Order: sequence, then C-alpha cells, then structure tokens
Amino acid sequence: MEHYICTGSCKGVSEIAKSCGTEGCTKKGQPLLTCNCEDMTHDGIGDSEKKEDVVATEEPPLAE
Repeated sequence: MEHYICTGSCKGVSEIAKSCGTEGCTKKGQPLLTCNCEDMTHDGIGDSEKKEDVVATEEPPLAE
C-alpha cells in the first residue's frame, strides 16, 4: 500500500502526499517520501545505505 514517510526526527507516516508539518521535526516543511512497503519497515528509506535514493526524491534545500 502506498504511503508517505518523513525521514526526519518525527518519523511520521501519512496516507496522503504532503510536507512534514510536525513542530520540531528536522524535516518540517519538506515533502514526505513515497513508500510502498507492506510491513511498515519502509524498505530502508532514510537509512545511510539508501541515502542516494532519498536525496534524489527530495526537493533541494533552500539556499541561505
């Protein structure tokens, strides 16, 4: 089942595509990542070995 996850400190899960809205989360305001896992393990999304895949699906950070 497709769902969306936050790889920030809140580790939130949503059934709809949106940005993280959790106050204090390290990824607040960034889009959640699409996940299709069946067992809620999220297929390693956000793990260091999958970092290249995660970076490719996220929006680039805003320049300061």
